[in-house]
Amino acid sequence: MGKTLKKRIWLAGFILLIASGYVALIAVPQQTIHLEHKVLVTSPADVGLVFENFYISPQDSNLQLAGWWMPAREPHATLVFIHGIGSNRTSSFFGSLEFYRAMVNEGISVVAIDLRNHGSSGRDSNGAQFGHTEKYDVLAA
Repeated sequence: MGKTLKKRIWLAGFILLIASGYVALIAVPQQTIHLEHKVLVTSPADVGLVFENFYISPQDSNLQLAGWWMPAREPHATLVFIHGIGSNRTSSFFGSLEFYRAMVNEGISVVAIDLRNHGSSGRDSNGAQFGHTEKYDVLAA
């Protein structure tokens, strides 16, 4: 193998390494942090639940967080439902509306919120922070 061919192979490998590093360390994390806005198209009424819309603000910002209060008739507990990243209070990954109905039918009132930068809640320029700022949303709920 000639010197020129070895240099070209080394250069191609180096470029591939740099490109892979960019995708793994910059491009993919940016897509994870700045999520697509998913609009809510269903509600607890779709599964026969009585509910109230509400808005709260976390202590660390003036963002408005959207939520639902779903009271049980004779409650013996209250569940605060927190969705995962990229989801919202109508989590399709989990089947949350059916879960809410089951909880309310068992005497458990449910509070469900959209974390910041998700669903109908306010958005900021930070995007998803993997719990660093969302912990204030949970405390507000």
